[in-house]
Amino acid sequence: MISVSQNYYMLVPGTTLLYSSRSFTRSIRARLSPVELICVSHSINLKVTRRRGAGIISTANMDRTTSAVALVESESRPSGVQLVNTGRTNKMTDPMDLVALAEQVQKGDDFVKAVAGNKLMLIAEQIRHLQDKARQVLEEAKRDADLHHAACNIKKRPGHMYYLYLRDSGQRYFSILSPDEWGSSCPHEFIGAYRLEHDMTWTLAKDFERRGEEYKIVQQLLSKHASLEYYPDSKMEGMVKNGVIPDKPSSGE
Repeated sequence: MISVSQNYYMLVPGTTLLYSSRSFTRSIRARLSPVELICVSHSINLKVTRRRGAGIISTANMDRTTSAVALVESESRPSGVQLVNTGRTNKMTDPMDLVALAEQVQKGDDFVKAVAGNKLMLIAEQIRHLQDKARQVLEEAKRDADLHHAACNIKKRPGHMYYLYLRDSGQRYFSILSPDEWGSSCPHEFIGAYRLEHDMTWTLAKDFERRGEEYKIVQQLLSKHASLEYYPDSKMEGMVKNGVIPDKPSSGE
């Protein structure tokens, strides 16, 4: 029984089985098939048996999961042509090439996992951002609905300012008079000033500047005559055409 750690195991038919660790390097003559390389990153136990004078390595007692490097199968008659010497065509000049191949495969697996993990983290961040935006949209919708149900004796017009007050009875109502216009004779508690937008939403007075900047951006886009065009036969589906993307070619071109 041989116990090793952090080793590479090369199983090559009719050649030497080389296994190495940080503390020693040792080789055993092996007659094995097919060609296989096993990379082990944890301590395992290998059982060495003898059969017809050749060393046979049994991996049945491995206590850790191993990853194998798949090599291209060799044929004695590739494409129906008989080779003169199959041993020469399948000869491995440097057994350590399999170790390098295994390291490359392992590196590829690690990079694939890392890239997938990074993409999933980005998706998770986007989901959290979308959840926050959805919560904000629902809160604003509830607020706008409550404001529309507030008492008001006049017809509300988009673009006009309205001032919300609270009566002693608990009733909320809109008025066109601001607290400054009332002065010291304001009869009820002032809650806030709102502007009714053309989409029938409400904007609080402190958000006027932010909402104005958003409208400026929209007006700039509209002034450039940006149009949304859909090209079913193009990879850039649903892109905004704004003088950057050329016109769709005509069928005669």
